[in-house]
Amino acid sequence: MPRPEQFSANIGMLFTELPFMKRFQAAYAAGFSVVEINTQDMFDVPAVDLRGALNDANLKLALFNMRSTSRLGEAAQPGKEKEFEKCLQITKEYCIELNCKTVHCMAGDVHQDTEAQMPVFINNLKRAAEVLGPLGVTVCIEPLNERLRPNYFLKSNHMAAGILSEVGSKHVKLLFDFYHTQIIGGDLTMALYEYLPATGHLQLAGVPDRHEPDNTQEVNYDFILAELDKLEYNGYLGLEYTPRRGRKPGATEQGLGWLLQYGVVPRAV
Repeated sequence: MPRPEQFSANIGMLFTELPFMKRFQAAYAAGFSVVEINTQDMFDVPAVDLRGALNDANLKLALFNMRSTSRLGEAAQPGKEKEFEKCLQITKEYCIELNCKTVHCMAGDVHQDTEAQMPVFINNLKRAAEVLGPLGVTVCIEPLNERLRPNYFLKSNHMAAGILSEVGSKHVKLLFDFYHTQIIGGDLTMALYEYLPATGHLQLAGVPDRHEPDNTQEVNYDFILAELDKLEYNGYLGLEYTPRRGRKPGATEQGLGWLLQYGVVPRAV
């Protein structure tokens, strides 16, 4: 059974009825010890202030999306190499200040010059490993399903595995998202066994609606988490989903009952 401290609340999608800086305390009160961030909102806040918010809430930061100039990134965008380098240096500063050891590097959409995209992506990932690797930071890449992001460059775990092989760095790994993987091709258990050795971070969400990963959705996460136990996975489990109750007050907390069995219990604060 996963330990409660393995579950990481993605405060880019959870607690969104609250202002960004109030979500840290809300996550702690809900029983979390770890958070992650998938939005660029964090870069509107000085890193030192984010560190203060994490410390005040007694939280660790498991992962954040690298600084980018567009919502879906520019790592596989020809002609955007200078922008990527600037964003990489900002990301480095935040990794150091926040003591965060995993980042998500987004590729961006399919470009007009598709043949040029792959070498650009590989070179940028090599550069990210060169800059962030010495800090002990892992750079993750994540395929997104075509139903949600029809034009996104990175389309499958198989494609990602080929890119990781080309990059050839222990500091660049896969972000394995069960929600995206189920929609892309299913066969989750076999995919998990195949790709976990190359994985640097896992994320969960219900399918098909990307709500709470509980027993109301099509994926049996009790079974999946038991398989992770068999595989002796000790990393974080990112909860990257939108509460089915939307942004109503208390929407996130009302959907966390499925986590009680794993020891994630609300705190009195």
